[in-house]
Amino acid sequence: MKKLVIFISTLLLVGAKGLLLNLNHTHGTSIEDRLDSIEKQLNDEKRQRYIMQLEYDQEKEKIAQLEHQHETLNETDQELLQHYNAAPKRFQDISTQIRGALLSIATLDTKHNHDNQDLVDALKAVQTRVTNLILNQSVIANIQRHLQEKEKALTSMIDTIKHNQSLDREELTRLKASLTSLANSQRTLQSTVNANVNKQDNLQSQITNINDAVLFLATPRYSPGNWNFWNNNPVATQSTIKFEVEKINIGGGYDSNTGVFTCPSDGYYVFHWSVTSTDINKRCSSAIMKNGIEEIGNEVGGNQATFHMNRNDRAWIKATSNCSLVYNHSSFSGFKLI
Repeated sequence: MKKLVIFISTLLLVGAKGLLLNLNHTHGTSIEDRLDSIEKQLNDEKRQRYIMQLEYDQEKEKIAQLEHQHETLNETDQELLQHYNAAPKRFQDISTQIRGALLSIATLDTKHNHDNQDLVDALKAVQTRVTNLILNQSVIANIQRHLQEKEKALTSMIDTIKHNQSLDREELTRLKASLTSLANSQRTLQSTVNANVNKQDNLQSQITNINDAVLFLATPRYSPGNWNFWNNNPVATQSTIKFEVEKINIGGGYDSNTGVFTCPSDGYYVFHWSVTSTDINKRCSSAIMKNGIEEIGNEVGGNQATFHMNRNDRAWIKATSNCSLVYNHSSFSGFKLI
């Protein structure tokens, strides 16, 4: 609203200036004086309006402060009213606490009286005991004399014990010397026992090695053929060659009935076999088998193989061609290496 008034006043002023200028041209300099006077009046009115606006804003701010104070007073009145309403309850609680305190004081007074009586009784008992002690001074004197006599007797006993201790020290020295001698003898005996134990362990190890030894040698059975020193032992291909004559069988692993060696203990074994054909024009080829798997084969004559076997593994020689063997030129052997 204020801005609108200023705007309208400005328009009026501009219009008045234009009118006065026109009049000035018509009537001369007196009109300019009147225009300046009117402008001064307008400026004075602007200042008055500005001052009035400031006073209005100040009054408005005071009213807002008074309203805030009024709200604060209302809140304070509410708090005072709450405190006033709670006052009887607080007074009642304080009264209850006072009554409890008075009761506690009365209880303490009663206990204090009982304690005083107990102290009086205790003092009487102490006085009685002191009287009895005074009356028994003669008894105490007798006890002191008895203690002195006991002390003399104990002193005599201590002297006797010290004398006996000196004798015991000599005996102890002799016993220590005997113990030292016995200890030396014991060490000597222990050394002898240890040496015997070592010998026993060595013997046991040798016995174990002997018991664990495995060695076998077998040849075909003698069967006269066309020549007296030849053995006519026909063998079919893919069949097991039976070396039926046991020459050596330490460990019992070789079975001459089947021609199969069954491993008696885990270890590495060395096998050697030779097969000689009765027909010089026909070769006799063979292979060593382990658990049904061919390990090493040969075209003619024989071969040697070394491999690890577990207990109950089986090994044998298999013919890989048809042939007849010479008994004293064919063999199958093996031994446990480690």
